[in-house]
Amino acid sequence: MESVSHCREFDIPFYRRYLIDKELRPGSWVEIEGDHQESEKFVSEIEVQDIRPLESSRDLQWKSLAFDLEVIDEDIVMASFYSEKFRKVLSLKDTDLEFVEEVEDQAEMLERFIEIVEDQKADILLGYNTDEFDFDILRDKADETGVTLALGRNGERMKFNRRGRFKGARIKGRMHLDLYPFVTHVLAPGIDSETLDLDSVAQEMLGKEKDDLSWSEMKQIWREKGDIEKFAEYALKDSELTYQLGEQISPQILELSKITGLIPFDTCRLTYGQLTENYLLREAYSRNMLSRNRPSQKKRSKRDREQAYTGGFVYTPEEGLYDNVAVFDFRSLYPTVMVAHNISPEMLGVEACEDEFIIDELDYSFCQDEQGFFPELVENLVSSRYSIKEKMKNMEEGSEKYSSLYSRQQAQKILANSFYGYLGYSGARWYSRLSGFSQA
Repeated sequence: MESVSHCREFDIPFYRRYLIDKELRPGSWVEIEGDHQESEKFVSEIEVQDIRPLESSRDLQWKSLAFDLEVIDEDIVMASFYSEKFRKVLSLKDTDLEFVEEVEDQAEMLERFIEIVEDQKADILLGYNTDEFDFDILRDKADETGVTLALGRNGERMKFNRRGRFKGARIKGRMHLDLYPFVTHVLAPGIDSETLDLDSVAQEMLGKEKDDLSWSEMKQIWREKGDIEKFAEYALKDSELTYQLGEQISPQILELSKITGLIPFDTCRLTYGQLTENYLLREAYSRNMLSRNRPSQKKRSKRDREQAYTGGFVYTPEEGLYDNVAVFDFRSLYPTVMVAHNISPEMLGVEACEDEFIIDELDYSFCQDEQGFFPELVENLVSSRYSIKEKMKNMEEGSEKYSSLYSRQQAQKILANSFYGYLGYSGARWYSRLSGFSQA
């Protein structure tokens, strides 16, 4: 159409568009008006006339089930499961261990896998690198045996999604949370370990580690009918550690879903920049702002070729023993700088601005006449986080309410600290190299 110069927000996936427009936040309560319909596909189907968010302080209780596969010679030789009150290992070889159940072949392995997920009524299926390994194996074995991977709430078949470089196994009616991408994309900067395998991450976050059994030892045990009990205990330990990691990590994922409006399936798989951007899309809509479009590959490549900006000066102390040492910690450094100087893309180089923050050596400025979009959001996140932390001081550590608030403030911390890096991300809708450079 000649009258249309360009389109905005056309590249937002429909299901995210729906959640934004209806102001719905996954993991939060909603009120629905509609009529129940007969359905063979769903546990409950409603023809909706109206749906709206419902304010409620009542937390949802989710039942999690962790699983892990052991594969030798392209066969699933063991499948382990672990939850608060359940532990089980399916094995192609029998043992005297009470938690081990022998299955005859790959078909029965899959059938029992499906039955266990259904019997345990899991809301959340936890795994570690399950998108890239375990579910690929399950899919291959399902194709080979003809068993349908009906892992959904009402016998729905599992589906695989691929978006760009990322893929995920989606299960209707259950949340499949693969913890590995969340650790890699979001938690890794705060983890000392150079490797992010299950054992390394569990040691750092839980103070626990896997049983001492190498890959070559596992193959030897299986092929030569060695200590199958030891192998089974090793397999169960993988699921146990995954479950315990999930108890720490999944509340943060769910809180991030509430804040960003993303479904948990996406939240645990997206990068820092993508989490931030979806939060910005939602907040822009609530302020009646049209969001910028995602940059083309050509524009991204051009941005990638721009010279990286240099961070601030870091003093390297001389080695030795010191006394009378004072530690000065700048609380929320990058968020504070952004708010204090109103650093936001739309505030950069504003004409006819009465009050400016001028960066003389670089010959540009940020308008101070009104608070910018980014500083407003960051200030709200930081303020809310500090308010929550004050409440936590009067609560029993480890209590249900304390844990819930801890996860919420951690999610707010993750988002508040992500704005600085987002501004320099070449794929960002609100890309602004100068805004990012100004905080370095």
